[in-house]
Amino acid sequence: MTLDDQEPKYKLNDSKIGSNPGLGFRPAPPSEAVLSSIIWFNESRSETIEYWVSKLNDVLEPYHDSTLETCSRNERANRSKACYFPIPSGNHSCTPKGLFGFDEGKPCVLLKLNNIFDWIPIPYLEPPSMLRNVLRFPFEQNRVYISCEGANPSDRDNIGEVEYFPHQGIPTFYYPFTNQNRYLSPFLFVQFTSITRGVLVKIECRAWAQNIAYDKDFKTGGVHFELLVD
Repeated sequence: MTLDDQEPKYKLNDSKIGSNPGLGFRPAPPSEAVLSSIIWFNESRSETIEYWVSKLNDVLEPYHDSTLETCSRNERANRSKACYFPIPSGNHSCTPKGLFGFDEGKPCVLLKLNNIFDWIPIPYLEPPSMLRNVLRFPFEQNRVYISCEGANPSDRDNIGEVEYFPHQGIPTFYYPFTNQNRYLSPFLFVQFTSITRGVLVKIECRAWAQNIAYDKDFKTGGVHFELLVD
């Protein structure tokens, strides 16, 4: 028997990873801070923001490849086709030119679903009440929504306004991931525009789909990190 280098032997529920994707965040702290999930900087000290901006630019580098096909609801990703994913643009600072908001003390954090081979999201047809309470955009079917909030009451007091770019939901037509050549993971930016200065804020973000089970205690279906803006 010959194993396929592109396709794992065990997939979805038969694999160690399973079929319940979590979220990943970028920029990640330095490798020497392996157990840390803190993003710390001082907006008035450029040396404290350069690392974070550089890391986000590194993440976005492959996304400048505009030769990939543009996908849509009628033209989805498939086993042989990866989709072009545009870097968000517009009148906001979650862009390379805008230094991802770090120089303004309004950091943008990139969020994406962790890749699971052959997994396809099942979106909600109607938003559950908990999602409806945190929506910042009109609800659309065929999106995996993401929301972020403070982990504890004190964090919720200090997190301030939260915005999402280019949208709060990731279109489902970018899935599945099947090790396609030049595959680009779809993502969105969450921006913290009025976070309390000088306070460590614990943040929890979660993904919303019918086949994503979120459990805060077991840390499934989401991600947590901390922000400290001096």
